[in-house]
Amino acid sequence: DSSQSFLRGHGTRVDAQGTLRSTVCGSVERVNKLVTVRPVKARYTAEVGDVVVGTVREISGKRWKVDLRSWSDGILHLSAVNLPGGVQRRRTWEDELNMRNVFGEGDVLCAEVQSVHGDGTVALHTRNAKYGKLRGGQLVQVPAFLVKRQKQNFLSLVALDEGFSAGSGAGGANLGGVAVVLGYNGTIWVCDASTLDLRSSSKKFLDDTDTDEEEEGGGEAMETDHGDAADNAADAGGGGAETAGGGRTEDGKAHESGSALYSICTVANIVRALGRLSLAITGESITQGCRLAQSLKVEPHSICEDDFLEKLVEQEALRRLTVG
Repeated sequence: DSSQSFLRGHGTRVDAQGTLRSTVCGSVERVNKLVTVRPVKARYTAEVGDVVVGTVREISGKRWKVDLRSWSDGILHLSAVNLPGGVQRRRTWEDELNMRNVFGEGDVLCAEVQSVHGDGTVALHTRNAKYGKLRGGQLVQVPAFLVKRQKQNFLSLVALDEGFSAGSGAGGANLGGVAVVLGYNGTIWVCDASTLDLRSSSKKFLDDTDTDEEEEGGGEAMETDHGDAADNAADAGGGGAETAGGGRTEDGKAHESGSALYSICTVANIVRALGRLSLAITGESITQGCRLAQSLKVEPHSICEDDFLEKLVEQEALRRLTVG
């Protein structure tokens, strides 16, 4: 009797014969005896500690409203962001007047879910150096369930002559590298690795030894003199929303070479292809997709076409057979 051996969670029911059945189409998740089914097209449901990528929709009072593609907007209070230079003090009316110098309407930012209130309101914070405004990249949106729970959401790819490979977020990864920020809300940011501070969140995708370092808070997670607004970047193929601007530097500007833009478009379209095929989006899957594109000499604008998608499915099927 399945009703006795399992606990019924969301998306499940027990029929007349006592068999546990799914009421929605999605992925099955098990925690001990609790069985739940996460729907494929369900909206993102925030959990404390989630890393999310969102767009500032409105500035009201002492808070920013952030679009998280969820049931409700995320709320980022002025007290939940770092002041310039990491100064610890009470926020003043001058800080409230300068809120648009920190995050303006339409800006893309990375934050962490601090709490979820009973009415569904999601409170965010950016009190870590790795959080803050995102620039110089493309915004890709996929179904939220494809972004699996993992140890690191800040990934870095290094474009080498022999192909895309895994690398740490510090040092050499910033030369021609591509950084990926995986938001659990299904919003993914792909940019030049030099525009992000990956020192506290670096990870080697294919390294067998996982090293978990405690992330230190504080630091300068925002800029106050960035008068330039984000410009729209033309995508090199595939759907989705793109945003581009300067890098995360002191003067608010960054030089992106043609090779860097080529790499960004390649990685962004690999993510779109994985989303179109409903394949899990992880550092390993992105890396393997980039290597496949390079081995077949597929241009970025052709990655989302049917021919390459079939090759990507065959590669994933072969990987699962090998693992199984």
